[in-house]
Amino acid sequence: MAAPPDPPLSGRLRLNLAGAPPPANPRPERQRLDTACDTGLGLQAGSLPRSQVTFSTFSHLLSLVVLKISDNPNLVAIEKDAFTNNTWLRHLDVSRTGLTFLDTSTVQDLPNLRILGLSDNLWHCNCSFLDFITWMTESDVHFPDADNITCYTPEGLRALKMPAVEAQLHFNCLTQLYKRDYIFLCLVGFCIFFAGTMAAWLAGICAVVYEVHASKREEEEEEEEEERVT
Repeated sequence: MAAPPDPPLSGRLRLNLAGAPPPANPRPERQRLDTACDTGLGLQAGSLPRSQVTFSTFSHLLSLVVLKISDNPNLVAIEKDAFTNNTWLRHLDVSRTGLTFLDTSTVQDLPNLRILGLSDNLWHCNCSFLDFITWMTESDVHFPDADNITCYTPEGLRALKMPAVEAQLHFNCLTQLYKRDYIFLCLVGFCIFFAGTMAAWLAGICAVVYEVHASKREEEEEEEEEERVT
């Protein structure tokens, strides 16, 4: 499918909500966002007035191409459908926030995304984050300040760069056996051993019974043969 045409220059919106303290009343901030969307003007030196980004946060900014919400330590979550309406978004910066996780679909479904800032966040590199790290290695998106995009937790992966940590996560998540797995394997092995032992025991009993029965039959036939001779 061919990509949709770029919005006109007059309608492109660049929104900078990085770093400044939040306003006392968030309603004027929303009014500023609405005004920016209607006029095509960019907002500079603003502030994100909430701890999470939801679908309704920027859904009305249809011409948004640059969004900088970095340096907001209170930002701890971005919903997976937060940017569903922002298909023109090309530059997204969430560096130096309180984010520890980002769903892959949040950014993967942005067809025009070219730059994604992720540095200096406390990323939790667990198995749930493996899909996102894999997407980083396969996408054509540029990640500024890549040396500072590192894992913070767990302790064993701290300070390892993303997405270079992918191989370690693959090993930990796809091949690692936990205690319950070893217990399960031991139970399965014991059951197989017990079943094999029982089968061998029953086979031995059957063989002995058959041998005894065959021996008695041979003895009876011999006795009958002797009686006929005499």
